[in-house]
Amino acid sequence: MSSTSPPSQPLVTPDNYAPVVNVITWFLLAVNVLWVFARLVTRLILSRSLGRDDAVIVVATTFAVALAVTVTFQTANGLGQHIFDQTPPQLTAFEKSTYAGDLLFVLSLMLSKVSILVFLKSLTPVEAHVRYIYGLGALIVVWSVISLLAAAFQCSLPKVWATLSPQCFNQRAFWTYFGISNIATELLLIILPIFIIAPINASISRKLLIISCFSARIVVIACIVPEVIYRRQAYISEDFTFAVWPAVICSQWVTSMSIVTASVPYLQPFFKSLQSGMIRTDDTRRRDGTTILGNYRSKKSANWSGGGSKTLSNKFLGSGTGQQKQTKTKTLELGSWAQASRPDGNGKTTIDVVGGQMGKSQWETESQTSQSHIIRQTTTWVVDHEDEDQTSTQTLLLPRPHLWGLPSARDLFDSLGLDHEHNIFSLLTSYTSPTMSKMGISHEEHQLDTMEGMTAEERDRINLARLGKKQVLKRNFGFMSMLSFSCTILGTWEGIIVLFATGFTNGGPAGMIYGFIVAWVGTSSIFVTIAELVSLAPTAGGQYHWVFMLAPRSSKKFLSYTTGWLTVLAWQAIVASGALITGLMIQGLIVLNNPDYVYAQWHGTLLAWAVLIVTVFINTVVGSLLPKIEGAFLILHVFGFVSILIVLAYMAPHGSPSDVFGTFINGGGWPTQGVSFMVGLLGVSFAFVGADAAVHMSEEIQNAALNVPRSIMSSITLNGALGFAMLIVTLFAVGDIEAVLMTPTGFPFIEIFFQATKSIPGATAMSCIVITLAICGTVGFVATSSRMIWSFARDRGLPFSPFIGKLEPRSKIPFYAIAITTVIAALLALINIGSYTAFNDVLSLSITGFYSTYFAASALLLWRRCTGGIEEPNPNNFNAPLTGKDQLVWGPWRLPGVWGIMNNAFACGYMLVILVFSLFPPTTPTTLATMNYASLVTGALALFSVFYYYVWGRKIYKGPVIEIEP
Repeated sequence: MSSTSPPSQPLVTPDNYAPVVNVITWFLLAVNVLWVFARLVTRLILSRSLGRDDAVIVVATTFAVALAVTVTFQTANGLGQHIFDQTPPQLTAFEKSTYAGDLLFVLSLMLSKVSILVFLKSLTPVEAHVRYIYGLGALIVVWSVISLLAAAFQCSLPKVWATLSPQCFNQRAFWTYFGISNIATELLLIILPIFIIAPINASISRKLLIISCFSARIVVIACIVPEVIYRRQAYISEDFTFAVWPAVICSQWVTSMSIVTASVPYLQPFFKSLQSGMIRTDDTRRRDGTTILGNYRSKKSANWSGGGSKTLSNKFLGSGTGQQKQTKTKTLELGSWAQASRPDGNGKTTIDVVGGQMGKSQWETESQTSQSHIIRQTTTWVVDHEDEDQTSTQTLLLPRPHLWGLPSARDLFDSLGLDHEHNIFSLLTSYTSPTMSKMGISHEEHQLDTMEGMTAEERDRINLARLGKKQVLKRNFGFMSMLSFSCTILGTWEGIIVLFATGFTNGGPAGMIYGFIVAWVGTSSIFVTIAELVSLAPTAGGQYHWVFMLAPRSSKKFLSYTTGWLTVLAWQAIVASGALITGLMIQGLIVLNNPDYVYAQWHGTLLAWAVLIVTVFINTVVGSLLPKIEGAFLILHVFGFVSILIVLAYMAPHGSPSDVFGTFINGGGWPTQGVSFMVGLLGVSFAFVGADAAVHMSEEIQNAALNVPRSIMSSITLNGALGFAMLIVTLFAVGDIEAVLMTPTGFPFIEIFFQATKSIPGATAMSCIVITLAICGTVGFVATSSRMIWSFARDRGLPFSPFIGKLEPRSKIPFYAIAITTVIAALLALINIGSYTAFNDVLSLSITGFYSTYFAASALLLWRRCTGGIEEPNPNNFNAPLTGKDQLVWGPWRLPGVWGIMNNAFACGYMLVILVFSLFPPTTPTTLATMNYASLVTGALALFSVFYYYVWGRKIYKGPVIEIEP
């Protein structure tokens, strides 16, 4: 690649705002696409299908993409610039792209509004509501058609696109009418849901929550108002191309917010409220009705039976029941059943499933719901209790939260006044095969997932008990918050640009691209193996606990102990490095903004301490809010990526594809380019370190055996995609290579940002995004490291274990472990004052330490796999102990058969390669200053752990402590 800077893109000046329009347009488009994608994924996860409203919003987004393209053509032909500086062909192209943009603008708005109405239609089957929806839909369609016709023929034939000519009608009046009528339709879209939601049988707080998600369209109105004002000003200006750019930006905001707010109801919290809290307004009429579904007979013994006969009403079967006794029937909610009728100790209770398969069936017509099953999904259960004198039936209407439509066993037992502690499995295992086959469930499948009827809390408690552990931490994390946690800790796109020099020096641009692909594939393989292990044993101990379970009996204590120490030290190193690198980036920004600043290494250490103070505050004072805070971090992680990517893609100088994809650099002076490539692979691999972060939080997430593997694999997929995109754009935007690599800030990405924006404030703003995300990642480092220290202390693997293993009584946060990991990180940061090279040796421990522990657990898993040491789950072992003394049983998430063995073997091979090359120095010939002391540091710590084990550890450490017998 050339060391000279290629021609840059147009800069923002008082006479040229085209770059501003382009950046904002494509940023908002990225927001639209990401938001709609999140909507579709959420809908698929929660409803397992897409609706018509999803199809409509996808088409609206497609029109929004086309609209963004027309804006790009407008900026290329004069938008944001003075009209007298443009040539006639440019003005013609501007007029045509403006004409097309006007039509696409109207179409996108119409479809986003229609998608809201289609969604509302699916919420309610009430005829009055449907009439209102159809009426408003007709009004919006008529308004859109009129606006389209007016925009299509605003100028005289044949040049209907010549919007700058005097042969057009009063465009200022038209766009004023369009804006006002647009506001009116938005107000109707806000008001209509209130009439639909108000009569719903739900709490006021839930109603307000649901209404608020529809009322978010007030944001659209807030964007329409300035759009109308700017359009009115532009159409009376003689410099139209320059005066109209604020109106174009406002119209982009209107389009974007219209699509985004149409997707707000699909945010998971709102969606769950809709799914679980709303009940049809005419359900009360149905619930007060009567049907003949069963009988009520009294016996002397109380027991559960799944083999009772299934009875259907005459209404469905068209035949009599043959009953001679008078029948009383009530249909009740589960909550009122317990108070209305509880069988006494002398009665016999049976529960029958009324109905057929999971799809549409006769019995479902009695349990009416909205078309999209958003308001409620209902399963009818009949509880028959025989009495000598009379027959009565109680029909329970239960929400269907589980995969197969089975309600929680605990809920059923509680509602009927039975002892669920001794009968927790009996309901789910008592169905006869005919009943289950009609539900679409085979008897074998049902037995294999006996815990499906439990709450997530019960499943997690049982899984921990199988490992011999008590549930002491609060399970505040869900899947999305843990995904956020994993993504911010990996921070792949941030790591790629922060450690840019490492891979660029050894490998060059082409080496970084192909090395990233290798690292992504290899790390994904490692993540799959780790996901299998955590699904098998979801414990905060992670690697050392797995090694103890998998290793031969003769060596399991020793291998587990050394693995535990290496894991603790690796996470301790990553906390220190995360804090110090963040502090040094802040110091680099000071250099950028103040050329007279005198650089001192102790300043970076003090800034690192400040970062640690912030992370301690978040992990302790507001520790209970950590899952919500991590959710905010994910939003910043994604939108920070979009912001930086757009600026680099549009404003930075661009190299040629041949330079980016075909240039290899051997800056380390290695004998061959292949060796240089492998040494440079270390920098790319570091951007993927931290796969086990979610593992050490697994005792704080609900349904850990599934959600932790899912979050791990989702994070590598999302972060890998973002990192690869950022790497490609950054390599194209490098510009002056010598200035980038020799930047006085110490971080090439700051210089790349400066070359892209030609502005110190612009580069500072972009760098602040990276620094903020680095602080977010360090928050996760401290949380993970403290849980690892706490877990190892719980199992008596550390000195002063009883003290370190204590939890704060109220919040259940490992306060002492957080304090210890922070103090050690602060002390390690002091090394930077003496020598940054010495501190880099501490940083190298994170690579060798992590990969050593990953390899130990993965290699033992491969050995167990190949020797048949792990059983398939079956009805006899699904609840088997996993304390390392018994046969192991696979968890619910794994790669089965030969594919699992192949992936496991590949992961082990890849880790060996990374471990070998992580010990190589960055350049040759090697001096004391450039030597890689990773082998020395890692070896010394490993020897220390071995020495400590034989001197003290083997007397105390017996493996993971069994707190309760499984």
